[in-house]
Amino acid sequence: MKISKRKKNNKGMTLIEIIIAMAILAIIGVTFLNVFGSGYIGIVSGGKHTKTAYKAQQLVEKEIIDNPVVTQKNSPTITFPGTTRTIQRLGREIVITENYNGDTKYKTEITTFIAIPNP
Repeated sequence: MKISKRKKNNKGMTLIEIIIAMAILAIIGVTFLNVFGSGYIGIVSGGKHTKTAYKAQQLVEKEIIDNPVVTQKNSPTITFPGTTRTIQRLGREIVITENYNGDTKYKTEITTFIAIPNP
């Protein structure tokens, strides 16, 4: 007896194979969209923080230029951890708080101290 081997006709893909391939591609696509979406949100948020910090720095510099003479006599005390040493200095403190277009989520506060020169 002769057993004949039938040759299968593999000319195309079945519908099930196409559906499974599309599902796998959809899962990969959604994953990439989430990663890129999160990255984009991070970039935009970082840009807003940077613009706010830059604007606050400009306002500090403007305040220093507009009022160069230190007339206030604030005396902050700096204490170093682990020691009893403290430093006191006369001068003025400048505190600038800036928000990105009024949004407090992107708030930046810069505090600087201008010391009165020693005589």
